[in-house]
Amino acid sequence: MQWQRLYETPERVVAQRLLIVPNLVIWRGCGGHDLRRAVDQFNEQYSGRARAFLPDLPYHAIWCRIGDPTNPGGHADAFATSLALHLRPEMVRRDLISNPSQSPVDWNDPDLDFARHSTSGVIGNPTTASAALGAQLWEAVVNDVARTLYDLAQA
Repeated sequence: MQWQRLYETPERVVAQRLLIVPNLVIWRGCGGHDLRRAVDQFNEQYSGRARAFLPDLPYHAIWCRIGDPTNPGGHADAFATSLALHLRPEMVRRDLISNPSQSPVDWNDPDLDFARHSTSGVIGNPTTASAALGAQLWEAVVNDVARTLYDLAQA
């Protein structure tokens, strides 16, 4: 797959030129890309010299704890829109926020095309988003990421 090569190429560059960094954390913005194979290959090839970590993403658990677990999301949803309203409100085109008609998504589909499931590319209902919710979500994300990085550093 072409997108897999995009991830494998930087991994090779990092491995060849930056082995002075013994631990590498690969943090994905979303869960849509399975990078386990690339991380496993890196760890096998550079065993004893460097180690890559691919932490589980905390976003869904945070949404279920702070947001509305009955409002499932996936892409440009209430979670992401709330974060944008909190962090970059000037970038959000509020007049375009709507609850589009959509069909169920197979998140394991390597050729996932949001246009096949939603008229706007949005998966989920972003109309419940707010800057206040985004502030709560952001604090939880930062705390979870900090905890994850601390735990990795202790391992």
